[in-house]
Amino acid sequence: MTAAVRTVRDLVYATRDGYDLALDLHLPPEASRPSPLVVYFHGGAFQVGTRTDHEEARAAQLAARGIAVATVSYRLLSIAPFPAALDDARTAVAWLREHGAEHGVATERIGSMGASAGGYLAAMLGLGNPREGLARAVDVAVPWYAVLDGRLHGSGTALERRLYPIDASTGMFAEPYDAGNPAHLAIDPLENVSAGAAEFLVVTGDRDRVVSAEESRRFHDVLVLAGARSSMLVVGGAGHEDEAFQDGPILDFIASLFRSRLG
Repeated sequence: MTAAVRTVRDLVYATRDGYDLALDLHLPPEASRPSPLVVYFHGGAFQVGTRTDHEEARAAQLAARGIAVATVSYRLLSIAPFPAALDDARTAVAWLREHGAEHGVATERIGSMGASAGGYLAAMLGLGNPREGLARAVDVAVPWYAVLDGRLHGSGTALERRLYPIDASTGMFAEPYDAGNPAHLAIDPLENVSAGAAEFLVVTGDRDRVVSAEESRRFHDVLVLAGARSSMLVVGGAGHEDEAFQDGPILDFIASLFRSRLG
């Protein structure tokens, strides 16, 4: 683990379907005031992955830059159908707001970040569901190469679907995306954009062949048009889950954003 970063493991935030859902808190070096807090969600198309994935390269590196990071477990499709994972993400944030101060983190404003499927969860926390009156759960959201436009994501060819069979949207929608289906619209990030969204930094790579960078561009544009605050970071030459996203200057930029917005 990165020098001076402290980790508190196996904090159970809920029990669902007989499973204890837990998170790990990666804390910055001793500070004179509570540290800004970000929840991080791993990728894996809601089918694979654990909260410890990439923790040294992502969570620990952000913690070393002064950001407390909670890496969160959520129910995969093998345990419960979607949107169980999204429900778990919201529950984890609520638990942290109640208990985070016990671990020296600030809870008045919280950020979210995630990669791929985890990026989708991070984004939805920053959007809420305006149709159902569900408020956003976080104040700043930084999704990495996430499914952000269900309609566009479902428009791939049969060949593309054979080449990239592990697809987060397959588990999310459980059937081909239907813009006339209210259940699909409720979990489509693009359809939940409003002026009341969190501030976003949308991160993508211009060589991503799993989730097109065009999804991130469209999502960012719709946020701006809705009156929300959004920026976009395109990593040149980076594909899906590329190590380039973990480069020091990129993490410096993300940490600086969280520090300035979360206080």
